[in-house]
Amino acid sequence: MKKILSQKPGIIIKHLLFLILFVVLFFRSPVFAQENNYTKYLQQNQSTISIDSDNNLSIFDDAFYKNQVFLVSESHGYYKPQEVDFALFKQINKKTGVRYYLAEIDFSQAYYLNQYLNTGDESLLKRIYQYWYKIEAQWGCKAGFAKWQKMYSYNKTLPAGKKIIVLGLDETQDVNMNVKLLNELIKKTGYKKSTNRQLDSMAFFAATNFVNDSASLPFIQYAGRLDSIIHKNPGEYEKLLKSAFFSVNYIIHNIASKKGRESKLFENFTTFYNQYNLADEKIYGFMGRFHAMQDSINKVMPFAGMLKNSKFPLKDKIISIPIFCIQSSAMIPTNYLPAIAQQAGTVFSKVNMVNDDSYVYQVNGIKLFESFVPENAITIFKLNGESSPFNEGLNLVESTSTMDKSFEWFGNKNAATTSYFQYAVIARNSDWAVPYGDNLSIKNNK
Repeated sequence: MKKILSQKPGIIIKHLLFLILFVVLFFRSPVFAQENNYTKYLQQNQSTISIDSDNNLSIFDDAFYKNQVFLVSESHGYYKPQEVDFALFKQINKKTGVRYYLAEIDFSQAYYLNQYLNTGDESLLKRIYQYWYKIEAQWGCKAGFAKWQKMYSYNKTLPAGKKIIVLGLDETQDVNMNVKLLNELIKKTGYKKSTNRQLDSMAFFAATNFVNDSASLPFIQYAGRLDSIIHKNPGEYEKLLKSAFFSVNYIIHNIASKKGRESKLFENFTTFYNQYNLADEKIYGFMGRFHAMQDSINKVMPFAGMLKNSKFPLKDKIISIPIFCIQSSAMIPTNYLPAIAQQAGTVFSKVNMVNDDSYVYQVNGIKLFESFVPENAITIFKLNGESSPFNEGLNLVESTSTMDKSFEWFGNKNAATTSYFQYAVIARNSDWAVPYGDNLSIKNNK
């Protein structure tokens, strides 16, 4: 500054003019204008989600509720997404009467979950969560367990014929539970032993405890044979199994199936759609973020994308709402982490380095939203509003990682953010989901 002041007045004026020109050009530059465009839009298209009281989110307009499928999604292992799931389901249920709830679980888990919702028998819910915790699945968490307790209480307030029905879209998870259910279903039909050799064999497996995948292989092979036989002789088995035919056939087919996961989710949805006459029903779902994307990720088409590209009449009536967690802590299986991040002697570690805005993993464009979400808050943004800047580019779709290349997502360059999802929830300062069990590893228990 001293050097400038010591110069002649003409030179000082030139410096000032240059500075003014630089500032004007910067604030008129495409980059700054674009960021300002995002800021203005996000300011006008946001609402706060409360997890302590009922919500009436005005951000959802009449056009929103005219959709048929509402898919809320998360990155597993965080507390707040479980609360968001309950809050959004409750509001959409009150506005539309939606009762079908799609879940990233298998048929038997959904069957017993429905029994829990109708009876309140928590032993059914505990059995499901104990299994998930045992296999180190992130949805084996206390936050998820507490959410279903809330769903049970809410379900009691719904009139007959309007109760929640959970549909398990996923491939087979708990083989033991599926065997248990198969035998229960067959027994209820009054089936008499020695009537059918294939069904007689089911009782043999009922007393078996499959401790791992290799132990369950004989049953999977048996299911493959039975699936083929039922496919060739559906009438015979429908006569034997009566009202249990659909459930038994569905379970056996899923155990035998070798389809890829997204294709399996889509096939199972198709089966439920036809079986339960869902053409005129509203449908809600909660699942992992990838499954609810409506266009390709890394050249792979997720379940929601398959729905969007299907021949179903609902293909243009799908809303996806991913939940992103920033400045938060996640429940991650300890064995999945590098040694430096592991908490010794635990099944799950509490970590804060895999958030959507972390230094090892970052969702592109997440920084645009951070200033709009107060500490400890949850904010939902409408992305497909009038003149939305999210109708171009892939903000929030793509991601980068310095730790795990499988976390790096690349979208369809011919699409835009709103081709993938139409709303986004940003949860700030979420706690981890907290493991359902004691979180002590076997090694630590010895």
